[in-house]
Amino acid sequence: MRVDPLLERIHRLKLELEEIERGLAETNVPLPVVEDFKSAIDQIRLTLWGILQSAGTDARHLASAIVSFRMRRAGEICRQIVSDIDARHIPVELPELTGLSNALYYTSQRIEQLRKTGM
Repeated sequence: MRVDPLLERIHRLKLELEEIERGLAETNVPLPVVEDFKSAIDQIRLTLWGILQSAGTDARHLASAIVSFRMRRAGEICRQIVSDIDARHIPVELPELTGLSNALYYTSQRIEQLRKTGM
């Protein structure tokens, strides 16, 4: 009998997450790391919830639900970055700043275009 590889991966991931949870309780992990981990888990949970809620509906509805969750997650990440900047946890020489700044600029431009034209 062949086990579905995706189901096998899900089972291994569940075990790994349980092990990480136990490890978090036993160590002094920095709060930003824990918050980032929690956000990633929340994103997966919300995506899975959307898929379950959309079961039996068309692919367009499912894609819309996933995009909605992604938008919420992006907003959450942006708020966390603002908090990190305000707390001076992000050094100005961080190489990722330029890429993030560009991505946010173009995303902001596209959002404004979408609001104005609907496209």
